[in-house]
Amino acid sequence: MDFMLSRATRVTAQWASAPVQHAVARFWRDMEMTLSTTGFVPDNRLMICLAPALPPESYTLDVTENQLTLCAADDLGAVYGLLDISRHYLGVAPFWFWNQQQFEPKPFATVPEGRITGPAAAVGLR
Repeated sequence: MDFMLSRATRVTAQWASAPVQHAVARFWRDMEMTLSTTGFVPDNRLMICLAPALPPESYTLDVTENQLTLCAADDLGAVYGLLDISRHYLGVAPFWFWNQQQFEPKPFATVPEGRITGPAAAVGLR
C-alpha cells in the first residue's frame, strides 16, 4: 500500500543538526499549507536516518504503508529529500512565495510504495 502523508504524520530524525532542524520546520510549514486537519488520519511516520555510505548530498526514500524512511548521506541530502517530498507529493513549487502559489488543502498526500532514489549531484554543493 501507499504511504498517506497527513498532518498527523510524525516526523523524527536520527540527528538534530541545525540544517536538518530548519528543513524539518520548513517541511512542517509545507504540510500546514497543503494538508487539512479533517479526514482520515493514518498512524504513520517519516523517519530521517543518516546513511554515510550514500554519495554526498544524496538520499533515498523507502516507502511502506506505515513508514516513509528518508536515508540521507549528510545534512544536504536530508534537506534535498524533504524538499523533493514537498515538491512532488505536496505540490509546493520551488520559490512558491515569489510565484504567489495558492494551495487548496487536502486531507492527505499519497507517496507510492517502493524505493525512490534522489538524483545524483551534478556538481558539489549544488
